Amino acid sequence: MEMGLEAISKFFRKLELNLEFFSKKQQRIIQVTTRTFDLLNLLIHDSYAIDGFVKSDGLSLICQVVNYRHPDVTRAGFKLLLHVSDSRALSLINLKDILPFIITRIRENVRDQRRHEEDNVVYCGTGFLSNAVANQQPVKELAIANDAINLLYEVILKYTPINELRETLRRNPVCEIISNTLRTLNNFLMMWIPIQNRQMAEAAPSTRQQVCRFLEPDVMKRLMTCLSIEGCDIQPMMELRSTILRFFLLLLRTPFIPKAGLLNVTDDARKRNIVEHICTTFSWAMGQPINDRNREIRHQLIERVFNLLVRLIEQCGAASEVALSFYAIQCPLSLLSGDLAKPMFVLNVLLVCDQILMHNPSVANVWSVDRPLLEVLKNHLNSDIERAASAVLSKLPEVDPLAAILSNC
Repeated sequence: MEMGLEAISKFFRKLELNLEFFSKKQQRIIQVTTRTFDLLNLLIHDSYAIDGFVKSDGLSLICQVVNYRHPDVTRAGFKLLLHVSDSRALSLINLKDILPFIITRIRENVRDQRRHEEDNVVYCGTGFLSNAVANQQPVKELAIANDAINLLYEVILKYTPINELRETLRRNPVCEIISNTLRTLNNFLMMWIPIQNRQMAEAAPSTRQQVCRFLEPDVMKRLMTCLSIEGCDIQPMMELRSTILRFFLLLLRTPFIPKAGLLNVTDDARKRNIVEHICTTFSWAMGQPINDRNREIRHQLIERVFNLLVRLIEQCGAASEVALSFYAIQCPLSLLSGDLAKPMFVLNVLLVCDQILMHNPSVANVWSVDRPLLEVLKNHLNSDIERAASAVLSKLPEVDPLAAILSNC
């Protein structure tokens, strides 16, 4: 394996010399280079091989070759960078030259005015960033020092709103670009959120200003619209919406983020605020058929809906708006008898339902069909769940479930 990696390194160095000095054979060299990258994508297929490639200075070699500015070489090189970006060995190498180079090239492609040939580079580049900064504090700090947050802001502005993209086939990859971008930003936000038994990092004033730009009305509108639009395949849209929900949740958990006025921002078309868009996302997710491909991400999305709604109720006083938005949506209590019933999720659903019943008691008769489930939860070993279930029960009429159904037919 080591001999193979050494041979690859020598090959790349020869390629770099060829790219510089043999311009007459440019097309042939470019073809060989891109095919080499593609072949490596196939050969480096397990974690052992990927780790070996990364340890053998493979990332630096890719960047050296990609530095020859040809679109085909750049696309193939960035595809390989993404392929190896979740390597455990990434934490063992020095990225001080590699990461700034990648950030610069992503920015160049984001600002490229060609139609959408740059999309693949931006997708792979943001995917690399997302994986590289995950759980690695020094890499996060290096990325931020090289203006990564402003780059992510540029990506959001360029690729949203998705529904305005004329080429419908382009919408799925753009969903993935935005997901990568927000996942990277989410990884940054985790540094500044207080967590038990972990020292919280201090964000510099300039960094705080950069992060707060994502709460500007224009950016908020773009992201909220992504929670409600149609015209994309279910899987990438579900991934994107789940990532957006986590982004808003982490913003609410970040101490230096101003929460005032969050509910006042509405989209331009329907004048809906964040609560209404979240409830639309929940209704959409509940209407999607469950299969092995989307089961996990659908569950994750629904969990994040209620986690975020609880935060908005507690921190922004959104209870009445949540109650109003849920008026025409199915009773969430039915979720508690399924495979989503983790303790924290159960508690969040109960807390949201309690607030809905408090501000919109007209749904109580219909919801009373779930009294038997609540009676069970009232005796839960978790005291928080026990109290929340009792609170919801106290707001439901003691009627026969069948009579409740028939009375609303």
